[in-house]
Amino acid sequence: MKGAMKPEREGDRIYKGRFEELKREVMIGIEASSRGEVVDGKTAIKEIRQKLDRRCQEASGEHPRRRSWANSGARSIS
Repeated sequence: MKGAMKPEREGDRIYKGRFEELKREVMIGIEASSRGEVVDGKTAIKEIRQKLDRRCQEASGEHPRRRSWANSGARSIS
């Protein structure tokens, strides 16, 4: 049947929903940028790392950068 439409798959619905969400986020960013509400790259990366460190610390009770290789389970190469 040439005119028949295929039923929409769940993956297609998820993709479309995420795509719409990303478009909204982009518009929010564009609007913030036009108001001068931007952060330089170094500051952004620093803030992301601090946030990640806090989350890791809260989850494990220790600071991830203070963990030694001996305690991390990593193997040394001999």
